[in-house]
Amino acid sequence: MKNTEDIIRTIIRCASKVRRQLAAGFLESVYQKALTIELQACGLQAEMEYPI
Repeated sequence: MKNTEDIIRTIIRCASKVRRQLAAGFLESVYQKALTIELQACGLQAEMEYPI
């Protein structure tokens, strides 16, 4: 199991990768879906707009 700092580093790395790959100009939903896919690919459990 990863500790909190490892998880935070992974999230930041994934967000940076998505930003570099997609650049600017897409709808928020495109970035949201791409980040969800990238987080899951890195082994994190991620869902889009999970109801609370």
